[in-house]
Amino acid sequence: SAPGDRLQILGLVEADLRRELPESPVLRAVPAGQPRAALVDLVEANRLDQTLTDCADRSALRDYCRLSAEPIGRIVLHLFGLLTPERQAWSDDVCAGLQLAEHLQDVGEDLAAGRVYLPADAMARHGVDRALLAAVTARTADEAGRARVAALLAGQVDWARQLLEPGRPLVRSVPRRAKLAIAGFTAGGLAALDAVLAAGADAVWSTPKPRRAAFARHVVGVLR
Repeated sequence: SAPGDRLQILGLVEADLRRELPESPVLRAVPAGQPRAALVDLVEANRLDQTLTDCADRSALRDYCRLSAEPIGRIVLHLFGLLTPERQAWSDDVCAGLQLAEHLQDVGEDLAAGRVYLPADAMARHGVDRALLAAVTARTADEAGRARVAALLAGQVDWARQLLEPGRPLVRSVPRRAKLAIAGFTAGGLAALDAVLAAGADAVWSTPKPRRAAFARHVVGVLR
């Protein structure tokens, strides 16, 4: 964490990226040729993190992923020299799915920090609010409340799995040197989602970890 006014610091970093000043310490730390738009998006995601407390719906959560997750995939593809519009579209979905999987593993941790990365409209449909999430975290929720939370998480797991599906065509489209890396990222996300689903409501406090066997099974599945 940086000392001082984080928003001001992020503003200075973004200004350096946009002006492309060769003497900038920010640009000296960035490998040559990196897509600047992706880097600016990451700065904006960090700025949003200073104020974001919840997301109204899946669209709002996906908008957040467009800033915080999708640029990472674009940067990785660029490093491999493989960035094309079609691969970028697949990568954007995969990176969003990975971000959602991470949020689903960290519901309790995020709640303690005052943030909920679960769509508010889905929470309302399932009868879940912050108080119930806190009760599950404290292990004081009744079985009916735990069931509502588990159903909410299962719906988000399904959505994240759908977003990770393009990992398969993405892997098939790249040369051998990149296949295993991309398959590993995708499989890691799928295995994490398996762990969240298996934990049910306990995923809110337990930070479920993917099993090695599940990871290996998904790697094979993605590479097929």
